[in-house]
Amino acid sequence: MSTDERPIVRIWQFLFREDNVGKPKSEAAAARALTMNPSLNIEAKQDLVANTTEHIFDTDFWNGLDLVCNALDNMKARLYVDAQCIFYEKPLLESGTMGTGANVDIVVPHLTRSYADGGAADEGGGVPMCTLRNFPHLIDHCIEWARAKFEDLFADPAQKAAKVLEDVKSFVKKTRSETLQATDGRSSKISKEIPKLKKLIATLEMGTKGPTMSDAVALAWAAFHELFRDILLDLTEQFPDGSKDKKGEPFWSGHKRFPKAAHYDASNPEHVAFMLATSNLFAAMLGIPGEKPGEQAPTSNCMRVLTTAPLPPSHR
Repeated sequence: MSTDERPIVRIWQFLFREDNVGKPKSEAAAARALTMNPSLNIEAKQDLVANTTEHIFDTDFWNGLDLVCNALDNMKARLYVDAQCIFYEKPLLESGTMGTGANVDIVVPHLTRSYADGGAADEGGGVPMCTLRNFPHLIDHCIEWARAKFEDLFADPAQKAAKVLEDVKSFVKKTRSETLQATDGRSSKISKEIPKLKKLIATLEMGTKGPTMSDAVALAWAAFHELFRDILLDLTEQFPDGSKDKKGEPFWSGHKRFPKAAHYDASNPEHVAFMLATSNLFAAMLGIPGEKPGEQAPTSNCMRVLTTAPLPPSHR
C-alpha cells in the first residue's frame, strides 16, 4: 500500500510517559503510535471535541469516519462522542483506565446499547456509570463527578444559549434530529435532554430580562435541592432501605450507604459555603458581579436573598 493509499488515523488522546509532559496530547500520542507502527498515516489534531467545535468536527468529518476509538479522560467528552456516533451511525470502541484496571465497550448503532445507556462498563472493569452518577466514593470518582456537574451547571447552558442566539433555526433543527431518535428504543435520549433544555430556556429568559444576583442565588438554590434532595429521594424510592440486589445480597452495603436527603440549614457552614460558591459561579456565567471573598456576612446580597427564597417543589 502506498503512502497516499494508507488510511488516515486521527488520534486525540492516549496514555503518556514522563518525556511527554508539556507536549500536546495528540502530538505525543501520534509519535508514540509511530514508534509502534511507522507505516501509519496519522493526522494529530489539537482541537477540543465538543459542541463548541462543531464547525471543525462537522458533518463531513463524522461522515468520513469508519470507526471511532475513544481514550478520553472525562465523562462529558465520552458522552458527547457517544451521542455523535449514534447520530452519524458510527461504531464506537470506548475504552478507559483506572489505575491498573481497564475496560472496553463496543457500541454498534442499532445493535447494542449506547455508552450513555450503559454498556459493558456498567458490569465490567473501569468506573461503572452508576458509580459515577450515584455512588462516587473514591477521590477519582468524586473529581470526575464534580467535573461533569460543573459543565452541566455552569458551562453548557451559557454555551448553548450563545449557539441559539447565533442561529436559532440551526440549533432547533440539530436538537430535534438528535433527540428524536427514539425509534430504535433510545427514548432515554429524550428524557436526558429535557432537563438540559429547561436550563437553556431559563438562561435565555434571564438574559432577555437582564440577570441579577437574585437570579444567580435562585439557580444555586434550585441546584442545592436537585443535587442533595431530589436525586436522593429518587434513589431511595427505587432502592428503599433493606433492598436486595439481583444476587439477593443487601443493596446498601460496602461503599453504598443509605443516604438521607438534605434540607437547607442556614446554621450549617457547608450548606452556606455551597450556596455562596454556587451563586458566584452562576453570577459569572450570567455575566453579573458576584459576592467578593469576605462578603459572606448575613447582610450580603446572597444571604439576603436566601432568607426569603421559597423552597423549590420536589420534582417528584
